[in-house]
Amino acid sequence: MFSQVNTARILVPRVAERHEAAAFKIRFVSLFQTALGLRKLLEEERDACFLQPDTIEVVGETLASAQVSDVLEDRGLRNTLVH
Repeated sequence: MFSQVNTARILVPRVAERHEAAAFKIRFVSLFQTALGLRKLLEEERDACFLQPDTIEVVGETLASAQVSDVLEDRGLRNTLVH
C-alpha cells in the first residue's frame, strides 16, 4: 500500500506536467487499490485482532469518507483504466 500511495504522491505530479490522462489513471487506480487493501485489512481484523483501536477508527473513517466511497463504487472505471 505504501508503494501505491508513494507512486500517486511522487510520480503523478511529474507525469501530470506532460500527460494529464496518465496522471489521472495512476492516481485513481492507486487510490482504488489502496482503499481496497485497507478494506480487506479491516475485514481480516475482525478475525485476527492485530490492529490498534485508534488505527481501526482512522482507517474506518477514511474508508467511509465520501471521496473514497465514490472511488470504491466505481469498479467499472477502475477496470477500464487498468484493462
